[in-house]
Amino acid sequence: MPMFQLAVFAAAAVTSVQGHAFVLSPRSRQYVAFESQPKISCPHCSLERVPGFNYPDRINRGNAPFAEPGLSTVTQGPCGNNQGSHDYNTGGYNGVNGLQIERTYTAGEVIEFETCWNADHKGSYSIRLCRDPALVAKFTDPSYRPTQVEMTQAEECFQQGILPCHEVGSNGKRCDGVAMDSGCLEPWGCSTNKDWFYAPQSGWNLNNGGLGSCFTNGIYTRDSVRLPLDFSSNHTLLSWRWDTLGTYELYTGCIDVEVLPAGPTSYPTLSPTGAPTPPTSAPTPTPSGAPTPPTFAPTFAPTPPTSEPTLSPTPPPTTCAVAWESCGEGLGPCCAGHTCMGSVWDMMCYPTP
Repeated sequence: MPMFQLAVFAAAAVTSVQGHAFVLSPRSRQYVAFESQPKISCPHCSLERVPGFNYPDRINRGNAPFAEPGLSTVTQGPCGNNQGSHDYNTGGYNGVNGLQIERTYTAGEVIEFETCWNADHKGSYSIRLCRDPALVAKFTDPSYRPTQVEMTQAEECFQQGILPCHEVGSNGKRCDGVAMDSGCLEPWGCSTNKDWFYAPQSGWNLNNGGLGSCFTNGIYTRDSVRLPLDFSSNHTLLSWRWDTLGTYELYTGCIDVEVLPAGPTSYPTLSPTGAPTPPTSAPTPTPSGAPTPPTFAPTFAPTPPTSEPTLSPTPPPTTCAVAWESCGEGLGPCCAGHTCMGSVWDMMCYPTP
């Protein structure tokens, strides 16, 4: 089953850049940039700080963006911006190949996406699809930089195309903000919105567990969504958005994909039945003799189903943290050539200039 993963943006409203989360497979634009430029690109450092929804009847935690999933305004665009160093809204995003298709899907297919959470700020997250090909083309053209108006229009388009969590039964209660004990309370929008995924308020009780790679630390999750049956494109974008609970932060990011049309669903048209055509000559009689034995087609054994690949277990953590990994009290020092920096709640290793 196909899989998919990503990271997000940092705009002028951001006061600091810290490590948080990204979608890993298929590779997001953030992760593509990181693999090509690991010294200067942080795959989980794209974010935007926003004000909460300060309704008078809500307690402080409810003011966080996740309480009303998708309603906080995003100015960084649907693909994100790593505080100016990498603008992922452009098709070329600072020299990294933005025209590379990371995964090919089929309309109507259920796809998996995997996420690495470097800092567990909880909240709600979603996968979106914009059905406006002309608008999406502005974000896949490597020679074009979308305007702020176009980024706002694209974000609105992606918000109208959320791929619902509840349409895939294996997601279970992750689609229910109340049942998931995400911190969501009635009558907040998160209490009835089943399109988004929710993280538990107590924190993910998960680690790599051999399921995938989140570098040497972090939390790994795997979720599924279904693509629309009536949409196809030779190059479109899937956008991931995370509205946090623990901070006033939003994350966005994009994955370049192809969606093939679904196969035909109707039966073939048969020719109408009519009077038989008379033969043009008398039929040749069959000579008498022993009848010809019938020919049987060979029987082939069915092909066994292809099993899911066995993923390698996560290697044990190193004794020191490398670039963009968490550090500080209880986490060990940074490796040589790196400095532990950040707030008391979110320290990470930065390459030493």
